[in-house]
Amino acid sequence: MLSFVSIFVNTVFFSFLIIFPLYAQSLGAPVYVIGLLAVSFVLARIIIQPLAGILFDTKNKYSVLLPGLILYLIAFIIYNFLEYWQYLFVVRVIEGLGIALLRPSLVAYIMAITKEGEYRRAFGLYNSLSYTSTIIGPLVGSLLYTLNREIFFLFAEAVLLVSLVILLYLKSQVEVYDVYMEKININFRNLKNPSVFIVSLGNFFEYIGLGLYQIVFPLFVVNVLGLNAVYVGITYAIVGVGNILASQMWGNYGKSLHELLIIGANLVMASILILLYFSRNILVIMLVALVNAILINALYTLWPAYIGRKVTAKGSAVGIISAVQDSGNILGYAISGYLYDVSYALPFYFDSFFVFISGITY
Repeated sequence: MLSFVSIFVNTVFFSFLIIFPLYAQSLGAPVYVIGLLAVSFVLARIIIQPLAGILFDTKNKYSVLLPGLILYLIAFIIYNFLEYWQYLFVVRVIEGLGIALLRPSLVAYIMAITKEGEYRRAFGLYNSLSYTSTIIGPLVGSLLYTLNREIFFLFAEAVLLVSLVILLYLKSQVEVYDVYMEKININFRNLKNPSVFIVSLGNFFEYIGLGLYQIVFPLFVVNVLGLNAVYVGITYAIVGVGNILASQMWGNYGKSLHELLIIGANLVMASILILLYFSRNILVIMLVALVNAILINALYTLWPAYIGRKVTAKGSAVGIISAVQDSGNILGYAISGYLYDVSYALPFYFDSFFVFISGITY
């Protein structure tokens, strides 16, 4: 049932991801401020995620998941009543704290219950289920937001409330003496091994590009191409389809596959394809988005499998890697607005560059 919680949380996460720049703009926030608002969201995640990973390794998983979901729900309740963009900084921090406790813990939980040698298949299946939300979220979210902003936030609150009920039910089914997971003696020397360092650095560069893309793409579609938010939702839904197919493909690939090599090659190819966005043709852009989703999904599916095999303190490793990759996100968010104000093309050039560097790192 935790898979359903993951789908519900990610549905809200991905729907708001594409809508947030438009939502902030509707409250009067300048483009450069939208990037800074994203920074405040990710900064909260960077601070909390390593701690969340350690708590996951040593405590009951629900002691991490429940507070995270409650904070996430509170943030969306507040969003529904905001009238001034200046207050967004505080709410984004609350949202960031909630998602920092939720998403890495769900990944670490899959690592903890997966048998040795089954990591690729497990994360292929998990990502396939999770990426269902990248289809539902953007399509439903963009449609509801286009119809009425308040309806979108009510939808998000209802989905998160259902998730909270599921978590509370699961927690009630756990025997008192089974509440605490087997405690792990966290070996920080293990976390300093090359595996964690390479994955952290590679993810750092890729997430700079991702941060640029997440802020600029909705604005590019609406302001430069002259289309409405539904086209953003359709594009993200197409990306979701690509991710579902790719998760199964990478998850079931032969055991002789070298994860880091295939991640690196795919990211280099994706960095080149990003430049085709300059065609300014929405059909070409959707096709590129689909192909790049399949290529870049190798990173999202194979790095957890690689770390799950190499590292004992899995929650702590995921917490550290998540914090480092979110540091890249912050940099991407911070510079996105400034680059976009100079030229809509600059963020895409930088996105391509950082994805290429990430590929070379792997």
